[in-house]
Amino acid sequence: MHVTVFGGTGGTGVECIKQLLAADHSVAALVRSPEKLSDEIKVDPNFTMHVGNVLEEKECEKALAESNIVIVALGGNMRAPADQKSICRTAQPVINKAVNAACADARVIAVSSLGTGDSYQHINWMTRKFVDWVLYEQIAHKEVQEASIKDTIRTWTIVRPGGLTDGASIGKWEASRTVSGGRISRADVAKFIIQECLTGDKWQNRAVSIVSK
Repeated sequence: MHVTVFGGTGGTGVECIKQLLAADHSVAALVRSPEKLSDEIKVDPNFTMHVGNVLEEKECEKALAESNIVIVALGGNMRAPADQKSICRTAQPVINKAVNAACADARVIAVSSLGTGDSYQHINWMTRKFVDWVLYEQIAHKEVQEASIKDTIRTWTIVRPGGLTDGASIGKWEASRTVSGGRISRADVAKFIIQECLTGDKWQNRAVSIVSK
């Protein structure tokens, strides 16, 4: 497979790149800050790095050459400048246009968040409190991102992880539409995407929530 990753210097994006390369997939990434990627990734013969801005459609198209899988792992840090907080919202329509121009048949897998969309009705009171009082701004941006994908991408999967950690992969998770709350490592989110979302129709054109078992 040839996979393009957007958001490849973030925690989940890096895990996706590392695990994809370990599985001998060809990986390209559009990054704004190449210094955030390890030399181990940069020198891998199956990795192609494009330095550029995810808000520029032509730069996204270059990174998408020959791709049949697109992973969007963008995230808006709460302490980031305003333009970076909203990057999921502002970049997704640009990525969508580039995908439809360069590889309309590609499958797009986007990392969103538990509490977004119809997952909100299933989360427990503790998770709901955190979503309402702490993550409300990021969730609002994710809502727009998800809607953009559903409206304009032919084949997609939206992955909504619970609280993200930097822990090691344990390879066990609960994945469904009705997850109520919990945490999961970025490594396991990447593993879930690679094992269950790259091919097949189990999660095709569906949103799935995921936490560790």
